[in-house]
Amino acid sequence: MEQKTYSDEDVIFSEGEAGNSAFLVASGAVEISRQSDSGKEVLGTINAGQMFGEMALISDKPRSATATASGETICVLVP
Repeated sequence: MEQKTYSDEDVIFSEGEAGNSAFLVASGAVEISRQSDSGKEVLGTINAGQMFGEMALISDKPRSATATASGETICVLVP
């Protein structure tokens, strides 16, 4: 499986994009957010050992939120 390193505030994927993989956080953290009428709404934080991005694969719909690295973060891509 492919591993990617992200710097602080790097966008891993954006709301509305097509999804072709999920991500496992190997180290660091990822902020999950979406845009609402009042601006950016933070939905939560994904930490090391947790997975995110799988809903786009399950639902076969565009990404419902944006994932942004919080600090240096290493993710394993799960096809």
